[in-house]
Amino acid sequence: MRSNLVLRVAGLVVLGLALGLLCVEVALRIVDPPVEVFNPLHGFHDGDTRLGWRGKPNIRRRFHTLDFDVVVEHDANGFRRPDPAVPDDAQGSALFLGDSFTWGWGVGQGELFTDELQRALAPRHAIVNRGVNAFGTAQELLLLQDELALRRYDKVVVFFCGNDLNDNVDGKEHRPAFALAGEELVPRNLPAPASLQNPLEAFLDEHSRLALFASYHLALLKNRLRAKPRDAEAEPGDAAATIDFTSFPGFAITRRLLREIALLARAHGAEPFLVYIPPRSEMIAFPSASAYDRAVHAMIEQIAREDGFTPIEIGPHLRDEAKKGTPLAFAHDDHWNAAGHRAVAQALLDSPLFADWRR
Repeated sequence: MRSNLVLRVAGLVVLGLALGLLCVEVALRIVDPPVEVFNPLHGFHDGDTRLGWRGKPNIRRRFHTLDFDVVVEHDANGFRRPDPAVPDDAQGSALFLGDSFTWGWGVGQGELFTDELQRALAPRHAIVNRGVNAFGTAQELLLLQDELALRRYDKVVVFFCGNDLNDNVDGKEHRPAFALAGEELVPRNLPAPASLQNPLEAFLDEHSRLALFASYHLALLKNRLRAKPRDAEAEPGDAAATIDFTSFPGFAITRRLLREIALLARAHGAEPFLVYIPPRSEMIAFPSASAYDRAVHAMIEQIAREDGFTPIEIGPHLRDEAKKGTPLAFAHDDHWNAAGHRAVAQALLDSPLFADWRR
């Protein structure tokens, strides 16, 4: 008798929990607040067998972390919805490729540097942003192939971040990549897995607002407990130390991929530009106190010089803005905030990238 009573009580508890969870699910669907996202790779992207992942089309979600709370929108193709819109009858067009910096990590609609550029250069010129979170150079090459098959561009602008070196050789299951056979690029991990999530995660992401709500708040809590603001001062380093960038595991493939991007752009009548994203260490002092950061910067300068790119330096302008006391990046990571995006846009407008368009 006692065991039957225990089972009945347990059953009522389980039923009560299930009904409570169902009520929360229904309430979330009725109120329909924007889905809150902490991990943008899963929250804003789907798996793609060619590119590894791409943005979810036609979504409007809330990207909310310790540093910011913004609404992010994707267009029908899964890229950040431009604000203002890209003019259809522009005389010239520039394609921007990159990772989370280009995608617009942490900034809302209309705050991306490409939005700032579009406002400055409309209506004669079109600024097309094809940044995707966590993309490496191989994925940017594949995306460039797709874009050039669809339309003509006058300029192709590649943003390079120091972590791209590792991304190009990290061997992650979902990331398409290339290996070198002599000078030939040999595809690896293509086709990529069709989903970034296991079947249960994918089902809950698609069908349960409660699961998304719980997942977000759990991730936020974990990060609140372990997050530490980035040091505003220069990190200690040996100014005399040197690193040979040709020793980096990702150097050879990175150089070959970038060269292929430049060749492909020129073959389609577009001028290629290479923009180096300065790390926080270079925003504080130049040359950087970090031997690794100095080596990556030197590597990009050499690749641009020898492999067909026009190099674009945005670091000096960003350092000038930072010296005025304007925070250009978030407290817990190196991504640009809205002020940083405005500064990047101005640096690009003042650079050789748009010299012919601003006459």
